[in-house]
Amino acid sequence: RVHGGATEENPVTGRKADLMHAANNIQEACLRLIKIGNKNYDVTEMANKIARQYNCIPVEGYRCHEVTKDEYEGPKMIVWNPNEEQRRFCEKSTFENYEVWNVNVVVSTGDGKPRDSQYRPSVYRKLGGKYSLKMKTSRQFFHDISNRFQSFPFTLRAMEDETRARMGAKECIEHSLIEPLTVFKEKDDQWVAHLNFTMFIQSNGATKIAGPQFDANLYKTEFSLEDAEIKKLLATTIKKTAKKKKKKNAGIGAPENGVSGGNV
Repeated sequence: RVHGGATEENPVTGRKADLMHAANNIQEACLRLIKIGNKNYDVTEMANKIARQYNCIPVEGYRCHEVTKDEYEGPKMIVWNPNEEQRRFCEKSTFENYEVWNVNVVVSTGDGKPRDSQYRPSVYRKLGGKYSLKMKTSRQFFHDISNRFQSFPFTLRAMEDETRARMGAKECIEHSLIEPLTVFKEKDDQWVAHLNFTMFIQSNGATKIAGPQFDANLYKTEFSLEDAEIKKLLATTIKKTAKKKKKKNAGIGAPENGVSGGNV
């Protein structure tokens, strides 16, 4: 649930409502565009178009990644609102059957430029570097996170002894074995929506495995979708309906579904 206590009688209004409609429609577009044969930048450009309909903007540089075996961030990615350097970093790619994607929809009412915040990071992830750690505490910490979390993000609160884990993490960070996931912020008077979900690509369409559910009745926006291309996309179904195969007659004149001969 993403509505924070709103009800149909007392819905969210103003810029927060605009933002949530923008984020949800981008989420819905992803479920329709991330399919076999489409390109990653098709999704990027559509997200920009949808956000503009609500006077919002995707947050610059945030990424969605294909999830592969033991890799939280696979080689394929989608980048939101990229600058020139980020476009060079994010190579063009084509979606393929049976890919799993972790989709982060991050939209802002401001200028979409992430800024460092005063909040200390509490989530970390393992990097691919190698170094012979000097401290026993550090070696034990690195061994534990390698076995428990592999390349996936983790929090120090998940460790058995958080104090010792913090000591071990310090040396690991200094030598690029792990990195903290920085907490960014927008301007103080602006809002950011972040919807995260996992999806699976199949030949008949996408399957949303996990993620938030959106109730449009809880958000009252003054904007509406006017772009014909967006409206056409969102009107399509996410999954193709399989055509039922007609049963073959056992022989000439054999009845089908209890009806024999002629058109019914």
